[in-house]
Amino acid sequence: MHTGYPDNAAIIQILQNLGNTTVRHALNRACN
Repeated sequence: MHTGYPDNAAIIQILQNLGNTTVRHALNRACN
């Protein structure tokens, strides 16, 4: 069934990428 939204896997991947980027920036700030 097509709902017009991306696949759940795509959403999860995007959220994980955003989370990883946020963590990386936080670690960079903490280390610098």
